[in-house]
Amino acid sequence: MSWVPVVFALLVFVTSASADPPRLYLDTLIENPAYNNNLQELTEKQPGDTIKFQIFAPDAAGQKSYGYVVELALPGKAFDSYIGDINGIGWTEKNMRFARARSGNPTLAMLSLATVAIPENGYLGQITLNVAHPLTSDIVIVIQAAAWANEDGIQNMDASGAAISFMEIPLYPGDFDGNEIVNMADFLFFVAAFNTRSGDAKYDVLADIDRNGTVDMFDFVLFIAAFGGTSSGS
Repeated sequence: MSWVPVVFALLVFVTSASADPPRLYLDTLIENPAYNNNLQELTEKQPGDTIKFQIFAPDAAGQKSYGYVVELALPGKAFDSYIGDINGIGWTEKNMRFARARSGNPTLAMLSLATVAIPENGYLGQITLNVAHPLTSDIVIVIQAAAWANEDGIQNMDASGAAISFMEIPLYPGDFDGNEIVNMADFLFFVAAFNTRSGDAKYDVLADIDRNGTVDMFDFVLFIAAFGGTSSGS
């Protein structure tokens, strides 16, 4: 048995405490080159849909690592009942390895025979999930646990904020308050979120009509086109 599977097993099952573990971020807005928009909310998904998200650890940027492992979970749900195929690719362009944690949850890991530097943007890789059962607003995909291996050993990563939630698709774009008409109340809602991006305190994904991680002029054009209309289209 080579040392790579051994290290993989250790990453999955054994982690040591870290005084200041790097924090993980998820981003569902896929860009090339990768950029951390911290966009972690999607519209509800149906069987056959694909979910892609990128993983970032800005605190570990520039540091050398042998790789990392993440455990995925659906709190309160059986992961395999909702998600079919799972795959990923690490920042080194190598395919991620699939295994199971003790909990039975799926794990994905990027491992290297030698230390490689994490990019300056903290990009760690991208994961793709194929949806097998509807993902609705009561479901959240989380990174249950994570660890990375560097020259100091195997250490925990902070995955406490790494989660993807799902929201209902609005019946009518621009109708932010759900009263079936796009009016001045919706305009004030939009203005409050204008010129923000995912991660900002005033950012609201509802105002991000084109779901690109920013509330900008493109969203404003879409909002103006809908202004004065109703859910019936009149």
